[in-house]
Amino acid sequence: MDNPKVSIIVPVYNVESYLAQCLDSLIEQTLSDIEILCLDDGSTDGSPELLDAYAAKDARIRALHRENCGVAETRNVGVGLARGEYILFVDSDDYIAQRSCEVLVATAEREGADIVVFGGKTFPTLPWADDSFAWRDNVYHSGVDALLYERGSIPLMCNKMYRTDFLRGNGLFLNPDLSLGEDHAFQFITFPLAKTVAFSKEMLYFYRVRRDSAVGATCSDGAKQLFLHFDVVKYALTTWKERGTLVEFGREGISWAVSFLFTSAKMTYYNDRVRFAELFSAFLDEVLEGRPLDSLGLDDGVRGRLAYLVSPQVEADAPSISILIECADEADDAKAALDAIEFQDEQSFEVLFFPPADANSRYAQLIADFTENDCRARVLPTRDVASALVSARGTYLVRSYANVVYDPQAFDQLLQ
Repeated sequence: MDNPKVSIIVPVYNVESYLAQCLDSLIEQTLSDIEILCLDDGSTDGSPELLDAYAAKDARIRALHRENCGVAETRNVGVGLARGEYILFVDSDDYIAQRSCEVLVATAEREGADIVVFGGKTFPTLPWADDSFAWRDNVYHSGVDALLYERGSIPLMCNKMYRTDFLRGNGLFLNPDLSLGEDHAFQFITFPLAKTVAFSKEMLYFYRVRRDSAVGATCSDGAKQLFLHFDVVKYALTTWKERGTLVEFGREGISWAVSFLFTSAKMTYYNDRVRFAELFSAFLDEVLEGRPLDSLGLDDGVRGRLAYLVSPQVEADAPSISILIECADEADDAKAALDAIEFQDEQSFEVLFFPPADANSRYAQLIADFTENDCRARVLPTRDVASALVSARGTYLVRSYANVVYDPQAFDQLLQ
């Protein structure tokens, strides 16, 4: 089949348990005019043999075996090899509805769309990913508007079909240097160039959430996630700057970046946020070419999150609040209590710990971890309250305990 209607690109890596269900959903498509490009990315389980067995039974399947190079580069290879008029990406542990290609091609040809975004669901349910699928039928003749204002545009790769000439003609490929969020970044470089983007609410994609997959795993290292997401932001907004898109859509681009980074920053310890704040502030100056942030017309919510991202400082001579924490060597929820203080929306405070009675206790280790990761914290030399009050530098004092869990907005509201 020299010129199929749709090329389905399937990166494969150690998914022997799920691969058959995926491939069965593809070969059973009601639109038979397709090719299925299965790119084995150096699998070490039974996936390669299973691919070859399916390829032997169905001539539409092309099984290619390569050394491991990652999902971004594997997808790029697929884009280069695709012979279809349209390209659809399907992850090898997922599956699609039988009518998917038929529905998507009909939508693309009816609307003349460069990109078609469609509906789907996760199993088991992952709420943020379910919210990333299209939810209504709609058409945009501005790719930027489609990207920024319609649910389903970001961050997923799997719920979109692209016109092949659109991708190749604009030299659009995934960035293999991004180790997290490369699909998110891809939408930011593709959508602004699309003349027409169509949305279909039909539930066509079924996304398997695995604990060992990128989307199923929870990143316990907030700083690592923050800096990897920062790489996505730098790539996306630098591309917008080079194309001139940021001149017209500076407010929208910065608003997205701030909201995207804020979630990770809220899980990152203070010292790492100090380092990030310096880098992020410098990047904003560079990408905006000195354009004042105040001139962008950011709304109050974005400005508040932006302040959180750029305000951390190594040394605060006059913090707003001094938080004096009494000993609680046996507090079962001390970790939750200290995390609640660490991740407060209000950042202008210092934390003063009375020294723990047992230097080898779990609580003592929690204090050591806190002070190591937060330059605003220190352990007092004695348990004398009068001396502690003298050393406090804050305008206000909160005397607390290591078993008290504060709401994230608590100190911000107190100051207001």
